Amino acid sequence: MDSESPMITEYVGSDGQNVNRYDLNEKDAMRSFCFLGGCSLIVVSAIVTLNVFAILTPSIYLLNLFQGLFGLCVMIVEGKNYSSLQKYYMQLEAYARFLTVPNAKAIFYLFLGVNSFILSGMSFMHFIQGIFWMLMAAAILVIPNKN
Repeated sequence: MDSESPMITEYVGSDGQNVNRYDLNEKDAMRSFCFLGGCSLIVVSAIVTLNVFAILTPSIYLLNLFQGLFGLCVMIVEGKNYSSLQKYYMQLEAYARFLTVPNAKAIFYLFLGVNSFILSGMSFMHFIQGIFWMLMAAAILVIPNKN
């Protein structure tokens, strides 16, 4: 019995065709990695936000909250092919169009990496996320954009 998630079966590739789960190109794989990275940003931000001693440094606490919101934005931008996220993607595209351009998206991911390195004193997971976002930004710049 091969059971699949409804989100996997409804995923539509960048060319508008339904994608077989074994038929992803490097661009779709990058989007999947970035989507999972956005999920991890939200989870780590939520865990660190629950730390009551983090309130003693409000600027770092606020930066951590924004990091979680940026993770939500990444999930919406990279998960635009999912029907449950399409209406949020349209709103985000209207107000933050730069996230749809590959080079600007790479700069945003560099920004996420720098923010994660700043927050790395709070948890080791932020350091790992910083490395991840720097690598994703470099990969976006290296992989040619095929429109």
